[in-house]
Parts: sequence; C-alpha cells; structure tokens
Amino acid sequence: MKPSANTFKTIGLYGIYGLYNFGCEAIVRGTYQMLKSVYPHSRIVYFSYHYEYDKEVLADLEIEVVQIRTRQSLPLKCVNKFLQIIGCEKRIFSFDYKKMINSVDCFFSIGGDIYTIAQRLLQKKRYPYYNSLVDFCERCFALGKDVYVYGASVGPFGAYPKAVQYYRHHLAKYQKIICREEKSVQYLRALGLTNTAFMPDPAFIVKGPATATQEKKYIGLNLSPLSLQELYGRSARQQIKPLAEMVEKLCETFSQDILLLPHVLAKNPLDNDLHFMTLLKDAVDEKYRGRLKIANYHKGFLGIKQEMYQCEIVIAARMHCAVNALTENIPALFLSYSQKSRGMAQYVYGHEKWVLPLQQAPLELPALAREMLGQKESVAAFLKERNRQIEQDYRKGCEEMLK
Repeated sequence: MKPSANTFKTIGLYGIYGLYNFGCEAIVRGTYQMLKSVYPHSRIVYFSYHYEYDKEVLADLEIEVVQIRTRQSLPLKCVNKFLQIIGCEKRIFSFDYKKMINSVDCFFSIGGDIYTIAQRLLQKKRYPYYNSLVDFCERCFALGKDVYVYGASVGPFGAYPKAVQYYRHHLAKYQKIICREEKSVQYLRALGLTNTAFMPDPAFIVKGPATATQEKKYIGLNLSPLSLQELYGRSARQQIKPLAEMVEKLCETFSQDILLLPHVLAKNPLDNDLHFMTLLKDAVDEKYRGRLKIANYHKGFLGIKQEMYQCEIVIAARMHCAVNALTENIPALFLSYSQKSRGMAQYVYGHEKWVLPLQQAPLELPALAREMLGQKESVAAFLKERNRQIEQDYRKGCEEMLK
C-alpha cells in the first residue's frame, strides 16, 4: 500500500541537471522550503548529476544530495541513437533508475522548461518530442510511485499530433501538475488535463536579507546563449553582432554603467551566460567596453541577488534572473524567447508591457528600458505590494498540497 501524501517519509527531487544554473538552485531551495512547510517531518533527497558542486551549494539546507552515477558506453550510445532515429518513445538509461526510484516514497519532478519543446521546432509539421523525464516518470509509475510536477512551465507542444498525444497521455498519470504560471494551467486544461494547478515559482520564496541596501548605480543585463539557440539554432552565433550594437545603444542611452549578470555557468559554452557575455563584451566597441562590468557570480543565486541590489532596473533573457530581481522589488524587463516569460510577466505585472521578444531587442530595447527607468519608483512600489500578494498565493498553494 502506497503512503498517503500526508505521510511521505522520503521525497525525491529529480529533473534538475545542475545548480550551475542559478535558476535551478532557486527551484531546489524553494521546493525544499515548500515541502518542509507542508511535510515538516519528511526527508528530502535531491538526486544530482553534479554531486560535488551541488552538495556544496546546498550545504546550508538539511537536504540529502545523492549522486546519480551514470555509465556511458559506445554500445549504449549506439542503441539509444538507433532508438532516436526510429522515433521510439523509450531509451536505455545510463544509471540505476530502479534503485533510485525504490529509495523514496514519491518524486517531485522539479525544474523550469522540463516539459516543453524548443520554439524553433514548433514551426515544423513534425519534430522530435521524446522527453527523458517523461520516460523516467513512466518507470516511477511502473514501480508504484506517485509523481508530482512542481515549479515548471508545461507546453506548448505544437501542432504535431504525435507530440501532443505523447505529453497528454503521460501527464494525465501524474498525481498533480503544479505550474508556475497560469498560461501553462490554461493550456493543459484546454488539452483536457484536470490534474493541474497554479502555484508561484519556487524562486519567489528565496529571499535575500531584508536589510540589504546598496547604492543603485547600474543597469543590470542578462543575455543567454541558450535563448538564442532556442530561437535561431545553428545560426545563434550570428546574433552576437546585433546584440553588441544593442549594448552600445544602451550605453549611449543611459548614464549608468551596465552590470552583466551571468545566471548559468554550464560547462557547455552554448548554455554558459558568462562565456557568452564575455564574447559579447569583447564584441562591443572599445570606447564602451569600460562601461561594462561582469557581476560577482561565485556565490550562486543568492550571491547574484546581492549584486542586483546595485541595479536600478534589470533586463533579463533568463526568466529566473528576472524573478531574482522581482522578488527584491527591483523592476525587471523580460527578454522573451518562450511562453514562460510572457506568462511570468502576466502573473507579476498583470500585463506584458515589460516583455520584449528577444528578436526585437536590438531595435526596441533601449527605448523600452528608458521608459521603465523613468517609472522605476512606481514599478518598485507596485512590486513591493505584489510580492505580498504572491506570498498569499504561495500559502494557498501549500494548503492545496495538503488536500
């Protein structure tokens, strides 16, 4: 007999590839806080692909970090490649998933864009849709374990019937799908899924010190190579020049210097904000280069939050970078490359005025940023009250978890 939700002794967290992504760190921290408030006597286990780094980052929490030991081999890669080519909806896992699943009472499938399809693929009639997390959760069900989704954006899955049916069929089996913005909830309900609910992104409850005060002297800017990959694929590197010209226009528009805010430090340069923004800084005209400063990125989500206290406004391609600022009442402008930024802006601001599609940023960002800077006091005051309301939404969500 499976334990009821109110008697979970051990809860597994899975779906995060590494806390080198500060947004993922915020999700783990926020999920931990939520679970401890709802199930105070539970043991929380986070399964990690980057054990040493992740364990150090989470050292201040009473959370058990367990290493996922993968075993890659040429035959395994060849078999999985063949399965991919023929469109199979299963793969051979490179780790002992049975041992992992059987070590906990249930799983919380956590993460941001874990059930989505890249924007550039949605324009095609057919596209790959296999999702390793869906595959893993199917194995949880087979072994009698419930799965909850938390802190995620879900969909859209496009117009390819096989892709839509794949996700609809699998997601219907989840105990509850707790989305971080209403757009995902509405989309899933339109697909006929009734096991979905809304709760604020876990990052909203990861706060900095209440007494933090620093001189506001920068415009904060985050740009992400992953966002460009999502939109442009292999031609993403060609966007460095127009983005460098955009940064030059920001320098011309504002007297404040630009503080570059890395939010992901992946080993893969195609997902490393620091690497990308260093290239971008080098591409900026030399006369502006001295006005660009890279923030101290060595202390993760909470450390980069401290850097943001110096910013009058923050402009961010990474959604969690924007949320990191918003939780501290710092006006944030979203550079959008997917549904999640629009949904988050709609949730926080009640409109999408402060959302700019990334493709339009080289031409339109300086003017929109100037408008936000001119309204910074009123926007900050609005955010102060809005964050109180978001805390109420969070408490209501916790009450729903207990039902």
